[in-house]
Amino acid sequence: MKLEKELSVAIAAARQAGEIALSYAGRTVKSELKNGLRDSPVTEADRALDHYLHKTFTEAFPEDAWLSEEIKDDGSRFTKPRCWVVDPIDGTVGYVKWLESSMQQNTTQQNRRQFSISIALVENGKPILGVIYAPLRNQMASAVKGQGLLFNGQRVQPQHTVSDLAEVTYLSSVSEERDGLLDFLQGKTTLQAYGSVAYKLALTALSADTVTASVKPKNAWDLAAGQLLCEEVGLTVTDLAGNPLRYNTESVIYEGLIVAPPNIYPILKELLPNAPTGGYR
Repeated sequence: MKLEKELSVAIAAARQAGEIALSYAGRTVKSELKNGLRDSPVTEADRALDHYLHKTFTEAFPEDAWLSEEIKDDGSRFTKPRCWVVDPIDGTVGYVKWLESSMQQNTTQQNRRQFSISIALVENGKPILGVIYAPLRNQMASAVKGQGLLFNGQRVQPQHTVSDLAEVTYLSSVSEERDGLLDFLQGKTTLQAYGSVAYKLALTALSADTVTASVKPKNAWDLAAGQLLCEEVGLTVTDLAGNPLRYNTESVIYEGLIVAPPNIYPILKELLPNAPTGGYR
C-alpha cells in the first residue's frame, strides 16, 4: 500500500492548517459553544481550517468522500469506499486558552496549551493513513497502514517493556480528571492530562510504556488517525467494551476508548467502566 501522494498531501495540508491556526495569535477570535456545552467550543479558526482542508482534499482526490467536525455530513460518504476523516482543531478548549494567553503575550501559558490537526484516510471501514500535527511543538506523526510510524519524517518503533499498570503513564483527559471520572485510577498509575484526544493518541504511539483511554464517548474524527498510528506500533485499540473501531459508518460516536500494549490492555480494561456492546453500524 503506497499512498505516496495521499501522505504527501496530508502532511503538507496539516502543516499549512497549523500555520493558519497559529496566525490567529494576538487576535480576537469569534467563538461559540456547540449545544451550550462548556467543553465544546467552536471558533472561526475551526471553520476556516475545516474549509481549507475540505477544499484541499476534494480537489486532490475528487473521488473520495469527506467527514469532518465542522462541515455538515450529507451522507454521500456511504457511496464511496474511501473517506477522509478530519478534525481541523482537536482540543479547541486548549486552542482558545492559547489564543487568550497570546493576547497577554504569556509565553509560559502558551507553551502549556496543546491542540492538534488530525487527518485520516479510511477505506472499507478501517484507517489506512493517519497524520496528526501539533503546531505549537511542530510535531508531525504519520503512518500508512503496514509501513510503520514516522515522527517528523523519521521511522520510530517504541519498545513497550513493562507489564504493570503502575509503571506506565496514563494520558488522561483534562475534563475527565476535572469531573472526577478518573478518581478510581488514583494510586494505580501515573496520570498526565491533555486536552486533545488526537494528540494523546500520537503521544501514546510515540512513547514507550504509555497508555490512554476515555470513559466519555468520542467521535470518529477524534480517533481515526490516532488509531492507525497506535496500531502501527503494535498497540491494541478498542472501545470500552472491547469492540474494534470501524469508520465511515452510520454512527460517528464511539463508546469510549482503550489504547494499550497487548500485555497491559486486559489490566486496563478490567479497571475501566463497561460500555454497551454490539459494535457500530
